Amino acid sequence: MKAHWIGMMVFLGLSMTLTSPPSLSQGTAEIRKLDPAWIAMERRVRGLLGSEGQKTLLDMAYAQVAVDACPFGSLDKEAVSKTLDALASSSKKAPLAQRAFENEMMNYLGVYTGLLIAESFIDHPAFCQGLKGVLSRKGGPSRWLHTKP
Repeated sequence: MKAHWIGMMVFLGLSMTLTSPPSLSQGTAEIRKLDPAWIAMERRVRGLLGSEGQKTLLDMAYAQVAVDACPFGSLDKEAVSKTLDALASSSKKAPLAQRAFENEMMNYLGVYTGLLIAESFIDHPAFCQGLKGVLSRKGGPSRWLHTKP
């Protein structure tokens, strides 16, 4: 299963890497337009993984974006893989249901990452500055980074 997670993370990283930051800052009002998506995602992911699993998946998305958008070091793929394995093993289901659970979890990680990338495009400098604070939280996203800010 470890190779599966690493392959998915490499795919997410390559597919979501920023090519250029936005030229105009649109501010908080534009970011707030994403609030309904954030609320829906939080509800869905908590329903799938519980509160702690939801926080872990969101923190992992922040780590991915910290590497791709700002950049703040490199992703510790082994740590990511171990965490995804632990989240996946939190649910013991029949093989087909387990695979569906794992796919849904990975889809949600991708959506979280995409929402964060979208926010970074709205006001890239402010986003990266704010990300420094998120990464400084003990036990937060920096646990999946080789280089901490």
